[in-house]
Amino acid sequence: MRFVFVLFLGMMSWGLSAQIGVKSTSKAPETTTSAKSKDTKTSPTSLAKSTSEKLTKALGLSKTQKDQIYKAVLDHATEVDKIKKSKLSNKDKFNKTTALDNQRSKQFAKIMTKEQYNKYLLSFP
Repeated sequence: MRFVFVLFLGMMSWGLSAQIGVKSTSKAPETTTSAKSKDTKTSPTSLAKSTSEKLTKALGLSKTQKDQIYKAVLDHATEVDKIKKSKLSNKDKFNKTTALDNQRSKQFAKIMTKEQYNKYLLSFP
């Protein structure tokens, strides 16, 4: 009987010590907080800079190509930002944004070589 009692106390203390290491967090999941901070901190200029640098590394763009991509992305992001802030219907916003996306893709095709553009299409859908 004494053995059972000691075993019971040992199991209880082990269970309590396991709970001590648990830390409660009142923080929201990172997916929700990062999405909100991304939207508020992403300006067309910072988006153009990061996109042109990412594409330069991934596709081996020249300095001239990088500058042209930067301008194309900056123009696109600025126009999309204007559309988002406008009072157009969601359907009209979608249609205008899709047209801008197609225009940007055509600009990329003119700026990049065929190999670079094909790699872009496969890597950045």
